[in-house]
Amino acid sequence: MMSLNEIKKFIEDNDNFAIIGHANPDGDCVGSCLGMWYMLRKLGKCADVCINSEDVPHHLKFIWNNSCSAKDGQQFDAYIAIDCAGADRLSTKSEEFAAAERTACIDHHRTNTGFAKVNAVIPDAAAAGEIIYYLAADIIGITPIGEMADAIYTAIVSDTGGFKYSSTTARTMRAGASLLENGVESALIFKNLFDTYTKKQIDIVGDITSTLTMHFNGKVAVIYVTDELLESKNMRFDEVDFITNLPRSIEGVEVGVFLKKRGDEVKISLRSGESVDVSQIAASLGGGGHMRAAGITLKCCLDEAKETILKEIEKVI
Repeated sequence: MMSLNEIKKFIEDNDNFAIIGHANPDGDCVGSCLGMWYMLRKLGKCADVCINSEDVPHHLKFIWNNSCSAKDGQQFDAYIAIDCAGADRLSTKSEEFAAAERTACIDHHRTNTGFAKVNAVIPDAAAAGEIIYYLAADIIGITPIGEMADAIYTAIVSDTGGFKYSSTTARTMRAGASLLENGVESALIFKNLFDTYTKKQIDIVGDITSTLTMHFNGKVAVIYVTDELLESKNMRFDEVDFITNLPRSIEGVEVGVFLKKRGDEVKISLRSGESVDVSQIAASLGGGGHMRAAGITLKCCLDEAKETILKEIEKVI
């Protein structure tokens, strides 16, 4: 916990914090940033979250607090990046962060570059939210309750798939159990994260799964979605994120690939079972992530992106 003690000192020595998540924020990012915001407020610190409200996915609106949002042009004295593996993943304030003297990073990606002045990178943590929990409860001495507990629990549940991914440890479960003891409504959070879909989401599943192709004797499954399709359905990219794990769930598949084409870029989401470290595949193409979940963004057409990622997967499959 030495690195978390350094984060504690960083918080004690500074004020007027910018809390920055990663681009295309997910449940772990949003929940962890909010958890940090509530913690800093309890400590009497000034802080704001640098995630635009409109970028928060619809299924996470239930924990979002508009009061936390930073204003346009707002100046800060210290910066905390959360759930960001590299400076290029910051959702905003990247130039300010790079130029600042007082920066910190809290993250659990093993590909993290240690880009801040103070870094707490704990790859064994199943989620950034797990780190935020132990920073609050064990290092700073704040018991997460109420909205803070809901935010942190949401972060942990999101990145562990409801505690089912292999990254989940006994320590992760203890953090979750403690939050439940402090009043978190687990069933409500699970319903919002995993069991609530719009009709548009259900309708588009068939369009996306119709793109399915299988490779390398059924060990790799690929699906894709385009911005044109989403525009025709009046949907956002984050509204189809719930399909990301679908290719991996096919019997016999070791690596699932979800390609999302937006303009002249393709975002590639990789998911694997127990035999393939997709973080290394992603890193080889300039991306990053975890052993079982990683991603890359390539500036090319859809067909080229598919060909490129399949070539990299073929090296390790």
